[in-house]
Amino acid sequence: MRAMMKKISGASGRKKHRIYAVIAVEILALILVLITSTGVYAAKDYWTVEGGDKTLATLTSKAEAEKAIRLIQQNYTKKGAKNVKVKLNPALSVKQKFYGKFDRKPKVSSAEETAAAVTVKKDGEKPVVDVITKQTVAKKYKVDYKTVYKESSEAALNTTAVKSEGKSGVKAQTVTSTSLNGDVVDSEVVSSKTVEEAVDKVVLRGTGTREAAKGETTTDLGAQYSRESGEALVKYARQFLGNPYVYGGSSLTKGCDCSGFVMALYAHYGIQLPHDAGADRAYGRGVSLAEAQPGDLICFYGHIGIYIGNNQIIHAMNEQNGITISTIGYNGKKVLTVRRIFG
Repeated sequence: MRAMMKKISGASGRKKHRIYAVIAVEILALILVLITSTGVYAAKDYWTVEGGDKTLATLTSKAEAEKAIRLIQQNYTKKGAKNVKVKLNPALSVKQKFYGKFDRKPKVSSAEETAAAVTVKKDGEKPVVDVITKQTVAKKYKVDYKTVYKESSEAALNTTAVKSEGKSGVKAQTVTSTSLNGDVVDSEVVSSKTVEEAVDKVVLRGTGTREAAKGETTTDLGAQYSRESGEALVKYARQFLGNPYVYGGSSLTKGCDCSGFVMALYAHYGIQLPHDAGADRAYGRGVSLAEAQPGDLICFYGHIGIYIGNNQIIHAMNEQNGITISTIGYNGKKVLTVRRIFG
């Protein structure tokens, strides 16, 4: 009886071992299926870009690896360049590498990714590969014009006027240069010629002094000159704000009245106006109030000021206020005329 039980027990153990073995084989087969189907482990040829004793990148084909090297070589070649010679340090090569089914799949890069990674210049670090490029490039360059100043009585004293605008020129050059990772280390001008001459800008420095013209502008240098000279006069006038009003005076610092203020301002620019608010209405060219620009005379009955923009004038108002800024209409008086002196 005991022998029979031992025999039954041995048979049962052997059966369990066979079952375990079958399960193990099935699990192993399943693992192999999963591994091969996911591609983590796969038999395949890859191609590497080698530099010195280092593998710089792994790519899916020889063509892609060779393309990566071409992109690295061309990275600093300019469009239209001729006689291009490129040296890579270290030199790069392409190698084939086989990965079996049980080899872990390598990290793969595209040709563009490889070229970018190899040539990138990080702060304080050299790129993985030095690219030395020698090339000849033909290019046209802008030549800046010069500004020439000439003294002229055509413009009023202490003013400037653009007599003629400048124009940039064009120069064609052929240059052979050598660069290291895009930074030029040597260059030689092979040829150079002027395609178009630059034209100087001519600016007049005013020296003119004259009596203000009646019925027309005292100068005749255009709208830009008129506007800029009027703005300059207003800027000059503002530095005397707060100075005293003195009846019959014409000193911008010690005191002046309304026409003395206008007379003294224009005298700084070499233009002579009478010390008389009524008489001033005859000088310059008449414009409408809507057309008024800085520097114009704003004439009231018995009073005069200088237009500064934004419907305001700067003027020697009275003994209480001195030289000040007021809105047109502050005194309830009608504007009789607006006169433009600079033209």
